[in-house]
Formats: sequence, structure tokens, C-alpha cells
Amino acid sequence: MAAPTPKIIHDLLLDMQKLAPALEKKRRASNLILLVGVFMIVGVLYALLSYLSDPHLGSRIAMIGIAFLPSYFLYRLINNSYSRSVHKTLIKAICKQGVLSYSDLGFFEAREIEHHNILPHALKNVSGEGIKGTYQGVTFVLQEISLKNKTETAFWGVAARIYLTHSFEGHTVMIPRGRPMADFHLRFPNWKKINPIAAKYEAYYEGLTNDPVEARAVLPPHFMEKLMDAGQLPRGKMMSLSLTGREILLAYPRFRPLLVVPALWQPVSLTALQRGIWEIESILRVIDVIKSNRQIRT
Repeated sequence: MAAPTPKIIHDLLLDMQKLAPALEKKRRASNLILLVGVFMIVGVLYALLSYLSDPHLGSRIAMIGIAFLPSYFLYRLINNSYSRSVHKTLIKAICKQGVLSYSDLGFFEAREIEHHNILPHALKNVSGEGIKGTYQGVTFVLQEISLKNKTETAFWGVAARIYLTHSFEGHTVMIPRGRPMADFHLRFPNWKKINPIAAKYEAYYEGLTNDPVEARAVLPPHFMEKLMDAGQLPRGKMMSLSLTGREILLAYPRFRPLLVVPALWQPVSLTALQRGIWEIESILRVIDVIKSNRQIRT
């Protein structure tokens, strides 16, 4: 049985359902402008080539090649303008209820979550856009983060901080087996493996803790599975999880901005807009699961 949709998400989807037709109309108008612009570029270049040389096959092929570059730049210009407009509308809808707030600079720096030790080490960190709110009495921040070492991107994804009123005694982590496990064993020397682990995720994750008693209490297999299911995007098996101090941290690579808006070529539908708030819905479901665990005092 599927968990009920959180009311915040339900209200958001109702607002988006009303917004979708207007945004689709804007998209079609933008596509029409693009089409007219491309025809104008091709027409001007064809006329110019016809004036300068004979309009034989070679000239026409050259004209197509030359027209591609300005047409591409025109597409990028119109697509960026359209995307910014839709993004602004999406943010306005998200913040409309007054429960969630948005910042294009984020709400925290990556160094503030270094103590969780589940993100790659990096020389430079950049905080992207973020969403902050309180749900079921629990405050959370959902934010885009980019970590870089010189020219190499070590991590580009989403970090979600869930703040608690009581502190964990120890530190427990869940790490994807696809990550370099030797590095994490060095980070967590003499830590114990969580045993047992949820059977569904045993092939994908390894759990480590410096307090096995607490780990067994707060992360029993049935609860662990529900928590991981709620935190995962569709087909995702790369989420890292940390419980320490007065917060729970979830982090996973995304390789795109936090709030994804439909591209110019993609029809605007409720389903397309819903993809832009997947992360928000996911973190709310995570909080619902956490609230069901009496061993975690929120």
C-alpha cells in the first residue's frame, strides 16, 4: 500500500495543475519565436550566398552549415529565457503556502556537514539553490551542493539535513558499495558493521557505526528499508546516510540543479512539473518514516 501524499505536495500539485496550461502556452510561443528566428537566419544567409555566388548544391550545403551556429545560439538564448521564467513560476508556487522558503544561494556551506564524513573530500565547495521548511514539527533543508578538486567534480548532487531535538549518542552511516569502501574504512577506523542490514539493500549498501547498540535500536532492518525507500529517487542506489549529533543527513549525486524545469522541447504537463519537486516530496516522506520510529526523538 502506497504511503499517502503529504498535504504540502498535494497542495503544490493542485497549484501546478492550474499553472501547466499557461506554461504550455508560453512554451509554444517561445517555440514559435525560435522557428521564425531560424527561418529568418536561413533566409538571410541564403540571400547573401545567392548574391555572392551561384546558388549551386555546394553553396546550399555551406549555407546549412553556417546557419547552424547562429540558430543554436538563438535556441540557447530562448531556452534560457523560457527556463528562467518557468523556474521563477515554480519557486513562487513552492513558496506560496508559506511553509517552504527558497534561496538561490542555499542555506548552509558544505563545510558545515563535513563531520558526517559521507561526502568526498574536495578543495572547493559551492552551495547551490536550496529549500527550507518545517514539516510535522521537523525542520529540514534540501540543497544542491557541488564539490570540486581543481578541474574535477568530486560530487554534484543533493544534500538534505533533517534537524532533531535530541542528539544521537554515536555516529552511524550507510554508504553505497559503489563508492571506494577502503576510503570509508579509513575514515571510520575500528567501526563495526551494522548487522543485520535490510535484505533489500544488502547488495547495495554497507552500514558502519561506532555505537552498535544505538545503531540496532534506531536502524532495525524493517525501519532501515522504509527509510531508504523514502529517500531514494526512482532507480537510485547511490544515497549516503548519516546519523550523528542532532541531525540526519542524506546525500546523493544528481548531476543537475535541485529544481528541474521542463526544457523548451518538452511539453509542460503536471507529470513534468512534478519531476521538479521529487526531492521535496522524498524528504517529506523520509520525515514521515522518521516520525514513526519512537527511538528517534524529533
